[in-house]
Amino acid sequence: MNRQYPKRSLSTNLTISLVAAVVILVATLLGVQHWNMASRAASELEVKADNYADELAEILAIPMWTLDTSNVRHVGQVYERNDLFSRLRITDSRGEVLYQYEADDRSAEEISRTRSITFEGHVIGHLDMALSMATQRKTSRQLFYATMINIAATTAALLAATGILLRIFLRRPLSELESAMDRVAQGDFSRPFTGPRYTELERIIDSFHKMSATIRAREESLRRVNEALSISEQRLNMAITAANDGLWDWNIPRNEAYYSPRWFTMLGYEPDSLPPHVETWENLLHPDDKERVLAELQAHLRKSEDEFTSEFRMRTQDDGYRWILTRGQVSERGAQGEPLRMAGTHQDITDRKEAEALREELINELEEKNAELERFTYTVSHDLKSPLITIKGFLGMLQRDLERGDKEHIAKDMDRIGQAADKMQQLLDELLELSRVGRLNNPPENVNLEKLAHEAVELVAGQISERGVKVDIQTGLPTVRGDRPRLLEVFQNLVDNATKFMGDQPQPHIEIGLRHDKGQEVIYVKDNGLGIKEQYFQKVFGLFDQLDQGKGGTGIGLALVKRVIETHGGTIWVESEGPGRGATFCFTLKGVD
Repeated sequence: MNRQYPKRSLSTNLTISLVAAVVILVATLLGVQHWNMASRAASELEVKADNYADELAEILAIPMWTLDTSNVRHVGQVYERNDLFSRLRITDSRGEVLYQYEADDRSAEEISRTRSITFEGHVIGHLDMALSMATQRKTSRQLFYATMINIAATTAALLAATGILLRIFLRRPLSELESAMDRVAQGDFSRPFTGPRYTELERIIDSFHKMSATIRAREESLRRVNEALSISEQRLNMAITAANDGLWDWNIPRNEAYYSPRWFTMLGYEPDSLPPHVETWENLLHPDDKERVLAELQAHLRKSEDEFTSEFRMRTQDDGYRWILTRGQVSERGAQGEPLRMAGTHQDITDRKEAEALREELINELEEKNAELERFTYTVSHDLKSPLITIKGFLGMLQRDLERGDKEHIAKDMDRIGQAADKMQQLLDELLELSRVGRLNNPPENVNLEKLAHEAVELVAGQISERGVKVDIQTGLPTVRGDRPRLLEVFQNLVDNATKFMGDQPQPHIEIGLRHDKGQEVIYVKDNGLGIKEQYFQKVFGLFDQLDQGKGGTGIGLALVKRVIETHGGTIWVESEGPGRGATFCFTLKGVD
C-alpha cells in the first residue's frame, strides 16, 4: 500500500525554494565578500609591514650614521604611538639596543619584519618590528557576526514576505502585471503599473540603506588609509627636516625638477626663486666639478640600480661655494629601461670638507715639524755631543799636562777647549734664533731692499775682503713691508753663504738684484762659486744639512733664511747649472712695491 504524503501548495513550494535559493546566494556572496575583505586586510597589513620596515630603515640611516641617538629614539617614539606596532627594536651594528618597544598585550598574531639599516653600502644597524593582527582579527570577527545576522534577518524577512505575497496576493499582482505587460507590448505607456504597494518596497529601501552603509564604511576605511599615508608623509618630512637636508625630484622626459625650500635656503636663495629645471642645478655646479659630476650622473642613468652618490661644490647667492653631498636613485624606468624619474637629497657638508682640509693641512704641518724635530734631535745628540766630547777629552789631557807641568801643551789644551765651547755657543745661539722666527717678530715697517743689501754686505765685509769677492747690488730694488732685522739676516746669510762656497774662483763675484719671472718679482743673490748638484736643491734648506762639512758653520743659516721668507708670505729656491757653475738663491716676498 502506497503511503500518501500531504501535498504542499505552490505558494509553500515557491516560498521554500525562493527563500532557500536567496539564502544560499546571500550566504555565498556574503561569505565570499567576508573572505575577500579578510584576505585584503591581511594583504594590506603585509604591505604596511613592508612599507613601515623600508621607511624606518631609510629614516634611521642618517641619524644612526651621524650617531644621533636622540633622533633615533624620537623616530622610535613616533612609531610607537601607532596602534599597529606591537614590537619595535633598533640596534646598531654591534648589537647595542638603541630603542626597544613591546606592546603590553601580544597575544594576537603578528607580522614581523627585519631590515638591515645601511648607509652608503655599509650596514650600520638592524631593525626588528612587528605589526599586531589583533585589530584585523577583531574587524574580521565583527564582519562575520554581521554577516550571520544579515543572513538570519534576510531569511526571516524572505519567509514572511514571500509567504504573504504568494499565499494571499499572488494572483492579483500577477494579473495586473500581465495586463501591464500587455499594454507595454502594445506600446501603451500611458497607464503605468498601478498594482498594490507593499512593504517589500520599504525593505528594498532598507537594503539600499544597508548598501549605502557598507559603501560609507568602505569610504571611511579609505579615508583612514589616506590619513595614515598623510601621517607617514608628515613623519618622513619631519625626519628629513630634522636631518636638515634638501629634496629634489626630477621628471627626466620633461626635464622638470622639484626643489624643496631647504634645497634653496641651503645656498642662500629664497624658495622657488630659480626655474624648476635640472639646468638650474647644473648651472650652479662649480666649473671644476661639473664635468665629473655630470659624467657620474649619466653613468648612473644608463645602467646603475644602486644609489647615486656624489660630492661637489655649488654656487651660493653671494657667489661663494658650499660643498654638497647628494644621494639619489632612479625610481621609475620605462619599458626599454630608460629612466623616467629620479629623486634624492642634498646635504651641506661644507663644515666637514673644511675640517678635512684643515686636518690634512695640520697633518702635513705636523709631519714637517716632526721631521724638523728629528733633525733637531739628531743635532742635539750629535753636533752638540761633538764639542762636549772634545771638551771632555782635552780636560783629561789638560789634567795630565798639569801634572807634568807642560805649559806649552796646557795652553794648547785650553785653546782647544775654548774653541769647542765657542762652537757649542754658536750652535745654541743659532738654534735659539731659528726658534724665534715667526714668534718674536719685530714691528713691521717699510724696508728698502737696496739699502738692506748694502747693510748686509757691510756686516760680512771681513770675509768678502779676505776672499777678494766683488759684490754688485742692482739699483732701484723695491721696498717691502716686513720685519727689518729678519730680512737683514736673509741677505747677510745668503751673502755669507755665497762667499764661503766661492771655492778657488780667480775672479769671485756676487750679484744682488731683481728680475721679473712668470708675472712675479724675484729677488736673487747670484755667485760664480762651487755650484750645487740638482739632487741637493732641497737638501740645502734642511736644518743642519751641510753639503761641505769642511766649510764651517752649523747648517742652520739657510734653514733660518727659508723660515724668514715663508713667514713673510714668500718662497725660496736655488738654481745652479751644476758643480763649478755657481749658484743663484731666488726668493719672493709678499707685497713687493
